[in-house]
Amino acid sequence: MDNLAYIDDRGYEILNGKMVSLSPRANPRHSEVSGNIFAIFHRHLRGKKCRAYMESPEVYFSENDVVVPDVFVVCDPGKIQANHVVGAPDIIVEVLSPSTAKNDRDYKKNLYANAGVKEYWIVDAKSQIIEVFSLVEGKLEFNDLYAVHSDYELKKLSEEARAAVKFKFNSLVLKDLEIDIAEVFE
Repeated sequence: MDNLAYIDDRGYEILNGKMVSLSPRANPRHSEVSGNIFAIFHRHLRGKKCRAYMESPEVYFSENDVVVPDVFVVCDPGKIQANHVVGAPDIIVEVLSPSTAKNDRDYKKNLYANAGVKEYWIVDAKSQIIEVFSLVEGKLEFNDLYAVHSDYELKKLSEEARAAVKFKFNSLVLKDLEIDIAEVFE
């Protein structure tokens, strides 16, 4: 892993052995949403063995696959090295950017599944949607979709449909963590 030490500027990831440029500096909305998610995890994990990270350090799956997730949680302290994490985090969150969305939905999702990431979120800050995937028999399977609904949208729904709208959900890995969807997109 040390031969990848030249990647010191978090502007790149290595996917399938190729250096892939990350988006230009994150836009303010991307940063807000990533920061909100990190804060939710960080606050919940105080005094516990799991740790939350945001946009650093790199995660080394292999020499051919080194990623910089927007937010991730590691519960095995043995994976945390001085300057990077080795192996699969328990939870990874990617906030979509136009230039990275395809990799987040395809290559990285498969990489994360093969590595054993237990919970994967794909977050669309613009549409205010969270897609949650869980590891099932070596594949990240769609679990549920959560979205912010405006008062206008809620008023248009039938009483039955309104009753089915979820405003909070629990992490699949950190089962005692309830996430307020509005707080993610605040």
